[in-house]
Amino acid sequence: MDVFKVQMKKAPTVHAVELELLENTSNVGIQLGIGSWLAQGLWLEEASITLWIDRHHVSAHAPELKRLAIARRMERLSSERSAFIADGAVDFGVQHEVGGISPAEHGRDGSMDDLFGISGECASDPDEPNDSTDGSPTADAADLVGSMSLPLPSNLGINQCIASGLDSIWEIKLKLRIGQANDTLHGLWLALVDKAVVFQNTVWQAKSYAMKMQAWDMIHTINGAVRKQAAIYKQC
Repeated sequence: MDVFKVQMKKAPTVHAVELELLENTSNVGIQLGIGSWLAQGLWLEEASITLWIDRHHVSAHAPELKRLAIARRMERLSSERSAFIADGAVDFGVQHEVGGISPAEHGRDGSMDDLFGISGECASDPDEPNDSTDGSPTADAADLVGSMSLPLPSNLGINQCIASGLDSIWEIKLKLRIGQANDTLHGLWLALVDKAVVFQNTVWQAKSYAMKMQAWDMIHTINGAVRKQAAIYKQC
């Protein structure tokens, strides 16, 4: 009856896995810092997905400050991606030859609108009653700044990892992915708890129209957090 045995041990997080790798690097025979480098790659994937979801809800007629904030986030993420690729090449010999997706594959001219997938192909708002989508970014739409072409083991392929002498990073990446999934599930749990509390203490007890609108704004914000966590978990 082991299936009914409750696991009291706390699930490992990305930070816990990264710390374990840093402490046991000499014992397992892996290069120092490669765990942190891979964790940074997973974070870049998460940031790309989150950015796509936020951009998906900012129309072309949105205020300039909102569009400017999105553009700045994309520029910053692109810079961090370039630094990640450079660090992999210099420190670990990981070459950026992964058959990555170029801007031309997202759009004819590689413009920002094509990279964001807003040329009429975006899904409708998941909060709309008639919406039939889960709001998760597709493979192309999620790859705002080339996260799918990051030199991670899943993108490099086993043959290139072996050729580069990095076959051991597959197991490290798997551990980090498990930690990422645990972090995401915890985030989902917290968001759903927040939603239940808001319904119980705010939505159902709201007496005026203004209070109801404020309560539903809170629910809308929580739904956005749930969508982001679900999309990241789907990527794990």
